[in-house]
Amino acid sequence: MDPTSEAFARSRALLGRVSIEVDDSLDLWLPRRRVTEVTLADGTTEIALASPNPVGDANHFPLGPTDVRLKLNRLVGAHDARRVVDVASRIADCDDVAGLLAGLP
Repeated sequence: MDPTSEAFARSRALLGRVSIEVDDSLDLWLPRRRVTEVTLADGTTEIALASPNPVGDANHFPLGPTDVRLKLNRLVGAHDARRVVDVASRIADCDDVAGLLAGLP
């Protein structure tokens, strides 16, 4: 999230209304699943949610190279996606990674 965005500012306003507790029993799912449990309370109603790893996670329907390229196309458009793939494919053999990354959109 962009720290200069309006959405970031709104999310910071929630900090005083949210508490976080670590539940060691949820760590038992690791590394196969990363589970988050959220409990909302309005005084009378409680809702509990548990979420599996997101699709694309290495342990939950991982994306292959074609899937990653298709996702890049959707996110940044075909032209910029080709540039990202080109830059990423040259990182391992590059002597100036900062210079190479400067070419990204």
